[in-house]
Amino acid sequence: MTLDDFTALLARLGEAASTGDAEGFAACFTPDATYHDYVYGPFTGRTAIAHMLKDHFHAQARDYDWRFFDPAVSGATGYARSLSHFVSSVPEFEGKPVTIDGISRFALRDGLIAEYWESVNA
Repeated sequence: MTLDDFTALLARLGEAASTGDAEGFAACFTPDATYHDYVYGPFTGRTAIAHMLKDHFHAQARDYDWRFFDPAVSGATGYARSLSHFVSSVPEFEGKPVTIDGISRFALRDGLIAEYWESVNA
């Protein structure tokens, strides 16, 4: 995957995450992909990944915005810095702003994400 292709994929991923487009988000992944979330654990397959975005991320937040910066790719591995902002809708944190700064690692296959990992500070 070229750097331009990876950058475009990250833009699609971030836009879908931010707008709550669960199907568009999941379409950035291979059918058998695994998304390893630091809070919710692993989700395997597009249906599970779409469920994660819809029923976890967007169910517990509003005004969600997720962007990727400084992408790098070498062969089948990509990295990017990520920044997400949202307002919590979790009852004990209702209305509180949250910022998550992280580094994302991507295993890439056939122009899509085959596996996703993250290290974050929230």
